[in-house]
Amino acid sequence: VLLRAIFDERTVDVPLAPSVWKYLQNIPIDMRDIHVFDPQLASSYQQIFLSSKVESMDIYFDDEKTLVTDSNKKEYIKQQIHSQLIASR
Repeated sequence: VLLRAIFDERTVDVPLAPSVWKYLQNIPIDMRDIHVFDPQLASSYQQIFLSSKVESMDIYFDDEKTLVTDSNKKEYIKQQIHSQLIASR
C-alpha cells in the first residue's frame, strides 16, 4: 500500500518510526535513533563505543567469526543499529 502511494505520489497517513523516514530519505541512522527505539540497547552500544578494550568483551559480528575490536567497533555498532531499526522491520 505504501509503495503504491509513493508511486502514485499520493499522501497517506501512515505512522512510521522516525528512523524509517530517515532511511527512506537516504539519511543515515545513528545512535539517537536507536536510543528512541530502545534506550537500554543504545546504552549497551555506547559502552562498546567508549570501551578501550572491546576485545575482552568477546563480541562477534553476525557472521560469528569476526571479533569486534577497537578498530572495527564503529562498523559493528552501525551494522547492529541498521539491523535493529531497518532490516528486522
